[in-house]
Amino acid sequence: MLGPMSFYLGKNQNLWKCVNIMDINAKYPKDTFDAVHRFISSTSGSSAIKNSRSKYQAAIVLKNQCLKHLALGEVLQILYIIINTKKWFVPHSSGWQPLSFNIIVVDATTGAGGKA
Repeated sequence: MLGPMSFYLGKNQNLWKCVNIMDINAKYPKDTFDAVHRFISSTSGSSAIKNSRSKYQAAIVLKNQCLKHLALGEVLQILYIIINTKKWFVPHSSGWQPLSFNIIVVDATTGAGGKA
């Protein structure tokens, strides 16, 4: 035992919620997955996820820009579900990058869509 620990969180941030991040049977409302789908289908959202260097960094992007009401552990769990069950994007076999998207990304400036 190390003794008392101090935790520093940003304003309105949740401390890690203990969840099994690899639980593909976790239940979240459809609205949660719809919000994630809208975010990663947008030009800015897909770009932010593509530019992430790890699943952890991608989860932080999702938490800060899309799932602000959830703890980071829950966001990691959702990320695991959308990769392994929904297959919305696929990390490279050697690591996180390069990332392949299996959804249509909508370009808000032209209205055109296409696979990313």
